[in-house]
Amino acid sequence: MNSLVEFIDKSTGDILNWSWIFNDANAIRVDEKTKGPRVIFSKPGMIKITQTISNNSSIQSFSKEIELKSNVLAPNSILVSGNTLASTLSSNSYQWLTEMKPISGATSRTFQFDGKPGIYNVLIFDQTCNILSSPLLISGDVDRPPNNLPTFYPNPSSGVVYFEVETDIEVIIADILSDIKGIYLINSLDKSINLENYSNGVYLIKIKSEKGNQTGKLIINR
Repeated sequence: MNSLVEFIDKSTGDILNWSWIFNDANAIRVDEKTKGPRVIFSKPGMIKITQTISNNSSIQSFSKEIELKSNVLAPNSILVSGNTLASTLSSNSYQWLTEMKPISGATSRTFQFDGKPGIYNVLIFDQTCNILSSPLLISGDVDRPPNNLPTFYPNPSSGVVYFEVETDIEVIIADILSDIKGIYLINSLDKSINLENYSNGVYLIKIKSEKGNQTGKLIINR
């Protein structure tokens, strides 16, 4: 799949709360919007979607099965030249994102990011579909751990992540919604963790050590 799917709420009435359930355990919900969430699904096939709406006096749920078809667009990536990012593939239209949020006005094949650190993606569109590029991490001074705190590499990673440590550390991996996916103990004898069972995407990584704590982002991309 790797398409960004936006759901549009067409409910009417005095609604105060919205919630959505997608029966795809590996789906990535890229924002906290409850009325019209944006979701990346992990694979094609039939999927059941349940929306629940409520107010102070009533609650109603609606379910529907939809078919997610295979993406016909080729995988895309981002090229870097100085302070310019460029979509590898040309397309009908584009939307650049940082931290999975659309950048206002950034709808050309190239984007001037001016050296600002962050995780960038670009969506490319044809008449019926879109595909999200692999993420690109732009690092800056804010991403460098101070005072010789533990570091990790490579980032992006294809699955195995290595740590430069002298003492024991605890590593917590969470998704972009802060749901914890794994907790690992790293020591001087075992300086790596295997995340090959993780889906491609952006994860939060928190490292706890006697020298201090740090939080960053880890990209899994195969």
